[in-house]
Formats: sequence, structure tokens, C-alpha cells
Amino acid sequence: MSEPRRAARRSRLSLAVAGVAVTLLSGCAGDPALSSVPQPPEAPRTYTGTVVEPPVPLPAVMLTGADDRPFDLQADTRAPVTLVTFVYTNCPDECPLTVSTITVALGALAPELRRSIDVVVVSADPVRDTPAVLRAWLDRFDPAYRGVTGDPAVIDKVAVDLFVPADVPGSAPGADPVDVSHGVQIFAFGADEQSLMLWGSNPTPSELAADLSQLVEQQQSRS
Repeated sequence: MSEPRRAARRSRLSLAVAGVAVTLLSGCAGDPALSSVPQPPEAPRTYTGTVVEPPVPLPAVMLTGADDRPFDLQADTRAPVTLVTFVYTNCPDECPLTVSTITVALGALAPELRRSIDVVVVSADPVRDTPAVLRAWLDRFDPAYRGVTGDPAVIDKVAVDLFVPADVPGSAPGADPVDVSHGVQIFAFGADEQSLMLWGSNPTPSELAADLSQLVEQQQSRS
């Protein structure tokens, strides 16, 4: 991608991100039946990630799953909590670190909480990351992870809609080294396809696990 185009794109993304306010969520709840009895205030929820306000919807696009079948990014993600992040399989550092962090965090959760979370990994290099390549890469972490690839223009739209800076190449396999870059954000979406939280830089596995535990409990209490 040319430098002028990249600069213009990042400028647009910066303006878009500025329109999406993120704020830490806190709250307390009381039992109406015990309103006459003094109750100690409930401790506010604390998170490492940030709650997205207003929520960002999961883009309504068709992609290709790592099983080489059509994947509807909205209709096929109905878990109480779905994590979405971007990777490319030739990435030497940040991508494996991000997915490893997710894997360790999920492994620290109680089984009933883990079953409430799906993980969708979007390839930022869809030309080289065929479904088979992406599946083999994800199997190193967890065979349950759902990899998606697809048309570069559609992948680019997903990144833009989620305010994730990304250069999604469209060159053919076997071409010269491809310039791939993308943000390392991890998003959490609810079953209503609205964003719940994002982590803008790599949290520790324990921090991510603590946030996810609270998010799942919060979503289950609303269902």
C-alpha cells in the first residue's frame, strides 16, 4: 500500500476512532425487597479492558471459515461472549502472542464459563492465509478457535468497521514479500452482536481471564 494511501486511511481511522468513546463501566445493584434495610454498596466492577460506548456492531459480512465453508460473521457468532481479533499466519511475534494470551486466559476459566466464549480469528492476509493454512495455524493453539478469511476487500471492511488499523494485501500467492500490518486489539461481543469490551494492547492472561469471567456472568444475568 502506498504511503499517501496509508496515511489517508490512518487519518480516516483516527477520526473514526475519535467518535467512539470508551469508558470504564461501574455499577451497583440493590434488592428492592430489602430497600428499607441499609445495604453495603456493591463494589464497582473493574476491568483491564475498556467498555465501548456507544457499542460497535459486529459487521454483517460473509467470509470463509477455516473449514472452507461460508461464515456469516453475525449469524454464526451467537455465544454469550465472542472474542474477535486479527492475525496473519506469517506473523513472527504479535499474532502468536495475542492468541497465546487468549488461550492461557480461557484455560484459567471454570469449564462452564469457558463454554460460553467463542473465539473468531480474522486473517489480515487472506491471499496467503487459505482456509487450510489458517486452520493448521490455529490448531497449534486450540482446534475450537474459528478462523475466517475471505475476499481482501471484505476483510478490509471488517477492519474499518471495527476501527482496527490494517493494511490488507491483495497480491497473489508467491509474490514478493507482502506488506501486512494490523492492530492487535481484541474485541468482545455479546450474543446481540454489539461490542462489550476491547483490549487495545496485550493484557496479561490473568487480566484477560478476570475480565472475561465478569463479562460472561454479566451476559448470563441478562439472558
